Amino acid sequence: MKLRHFLFCISAVAALFAGCDNKELLTGEPSLTLSPSELTFESAAETKSITVSATRDWEVKGTLPEWLDVNPLSGGAEPDGRTVEVTVTGNTGTDRNASVEFTIGTITRTLTISQKGEGGAPVGGNGTLESPYSVAEALAVIEGLSADVESQEVYLKGLVSSFKGDVASDISTYGSISYYISDDGTESGTLLVYAGKYFNGEKFTSADQLKVKDEVVILGKLVNFKGNTPEVARGNKIVSLNGQGGGDTPDPGEFTVAPISTILGLSEGASIGEGIGIEGVIVSNADLNNLTSKKGAYIQDATGAIQIRFSSDHSFKFGDKVKINLSGSKKGAYNKAVQVEVSNSSAALVSSGENVQPKTVSMADFLANKYEGQYVALENVQVVADDLSKTFVVGDAHTSINFEDKSGSKFLVFSSKYSTFGSESVPQGAGTLKGIATRNNDDIQLIFAQKSDYAGLTGDRFGNGKAFSVSPTSINVAASAVSATFKVSGNVSWTASVTEGSDWVEILYGESGNGADDVVLQLTKNESEESARTAKITVSTTEDAAVKTYEVVITQAKKAAAGDMIVDVLNRALTGIENTVYADWSGKTATSPAVYAGQSAGGNDSIQLRSKQNNSGIITTTSGGKVRKVVVTWQSATSSAGDRKLNIYGKSTPYASTKDLYAINDEATSGTLLGSIVCGTSTELTINGDYEFIGMRSSNGAMYLSEIKIYWE
Repeated sequence: MKLRHFLFCISAVAALFAGCDNKELLTGEPSLTLSPSELTFESAAETKSITVSATRDWEVKGTLPEWLDVNPLSGGAEPDGRTVEVTVTGNTGTDRNASVEFTIGTITRTLTISQKGEGGAPVGGNGTLESPYSVAEALAVIEGLSADVESQEVYLKGLVSSFKGDVASDISTYGSISYYISDDGTESGTLLVYAGKYFNGEKFTSADQLKVKDEVVILGKLVNFKGNTPEVARGNKIVSLNGQGGGDTPDPGEFTVAPISTILGLSEGASIGEGIGIEGVIVSNADLNNLTSKKGAYIQDATGAIQIRFSSDHSFKFGDKVKINLSGSKKGAYNKAVQVEVSNSSAALVSSGENVQPKTVSMADFLANKYEGQYVALENVQVVADDLSKTFVVGDAHTSINFEDKSGSKFLVFSSKYSTFGSESVPQGAGTLKGIATRNNDDIQLIFAQKSDYAGLTGDRFGNGKAFSVSPTSINVAASAVSATFKVSGNVSWTASVTEGSDWVEILYGESGNGADDVVLQLTKNESEESARTAKITVSTTEDAAVKTYEVVITQAKKAAAGDMIVDVLNRALTGIENTVYADWSGKTATSPAVYAGQSAGGNDSIQLRSKQNNSGIITTTSGGKVRKVVVTWQSATSSAGDRKLNIYGKSTPYASTKDLYAINDEATSGTLLGSIVCGTSTELTINGDYEFIGMRSSNGAMYLSEIKIYWE
């Protein structure tokens, strides 16, 4: 039975809540999937459909190109999915493409659309190094992009026509230059190259390195910024200047090739001698984007493997043979994993398409970290039962999935939130798993190098083959909540019943099932101002699963009395960020119904924020009521000279991203600046006005916050 059909049948029950302005609150892990995620059309006008499945309200971001229509552009939470129609007009021109972003606030998924044209493929460049786009062709590609949706990396060629901003200041501060290019070097038909870098991503050091009328070939991503400014996005680099130098295959100079095992044998922090380098095969994959940074790569030879950290993003792919000059570098470590930092110009591509086969290893040797950085295979493994309902990436955050072998040994498979496969469900069967053996502190984990690495998990599950789990088993909702949901996973038949709290909780859908499904609960509002209340739902199977019964506890907050405050306490533990590397996090809750997201680090066991990069801060994606006060506890590492300010913003609509806080000329996006809390001067800010959503960021420099209390009414 589909959820949408069932809900249609209970319209009479839904009418009881017709006078309520509150939307149904679906709890549990946020999820958004598109099926399929790619559509191809012939040149004639045509309509095709996709299914959007979401556990939160969703919408299409940005502005669509004129030849494309999506209907509807938004929808409610429908875990079983709803049909969305995609329509293209007839195309008498050349082939065209578009990308459409669907979002639930914390998660974004991209629908890729291509339509053939009566004129065939565009004449001219195709975006490769051998045949780069002209500026006019790049502008045509951008016309097919929705607002702020970036293309894949492409090559384009043009003449520098002018510069943007203070070039000397940008070089001094960022090592980059923003400039315009056109096909003829004039101001006509220009394209902005934003924050461009020099050869191979190196920083500019002088304004003389780039001049008007210089011919450049650039590698970067195209974007229609804010829907009105075509540009080459940040992170681009020059690969050719006036037909000379750079490129993706620079000359790293002469050096003696040493076995990787020799580098591994050095003590941590030891310098690598002059004229020493390595040569091996890349076993990570820039196209899969499964590392936490595009600067990272894993390279192996016959003696071992090592992690390389380049000075800027690289494009090396699985099977590329590469030589790297390590002269003057040091053998370092990051989270206990061996790492060597080098400049991009120190590495050169020797060949591509090398045949790389995984080394089949025992679980004991894998867990003993005997193959760090190498491409390996583990036989007879499967996802543990509790994780079978997950996708590889959960909640738009870096995610680790638990695996096990027949002996009961367990290990982690790590997937970056940037990975191209993150929205895929984990495999349900058992078999051979491939990937890069890696280390994160004391966790030994596997990282995929290719999508085929998990294709072998199609056999029957071992053990008794019976999988059964429930998630989450603890749910907190607001006093005004009228619904909640949780997920049953596995391959057994089961039943669900309310065993406590049946006077205010009823199962709308999911009293029984066979295999994975949702259980949807109908709640009444809690009108009591005295206390919260709890209910229990028991989910059981009679089949021979390891755990046969789960109890889900749902807690509904008390109704706030006039003037009552609910206090959320935010700290490093809530963010889940443990070190000094800045990372995104989302879907975090405290006491109120507010849902928090952010980008921060965890230095000094604190919430560590910064002002550079225009993306660090904390936002709310779901309101906790009306925010009345913010109180902070400064960590002693924060400068108290009066130059460290925590800016507090408020608005009446949800934040989509921490980047919203940096839209300083767009108050509708950033919110109203309500005031600042200054280290060494103040610790709290009382808020006047009824703001339902709050955001905060550093005004200047790094800051460390032991605790942030947010008071909601």
